[in-house]
Amino acid sequence: MRAWRRPDNHMDPLLRLDDMLRGMVKELKRWSSTRIGEIRSQLLMARELVLHLDTTQEQRQLSLEESEL
Repeated sequence: MRAWRRPDNHMDPLLRLDDMLRGMVKELKRWSSTRIGEIRSQLLMARELVLHLDTTQEQRQLSLEESEL
């Protein structure tokens, strides 16, 4: 992670560790917003597809391809 590769800004090891951990938190939040957002949208699409197939199944028998989904 970039947070661990930053130059040493502090002589005090604890301040340096604090700075590095804060940087890691920022990086993880950035990563999380990208990945979790993607997963949430995929989950939403999957739920919509299941709802559509459930509704369709009430009206007719699903095709083999639809059932496999």
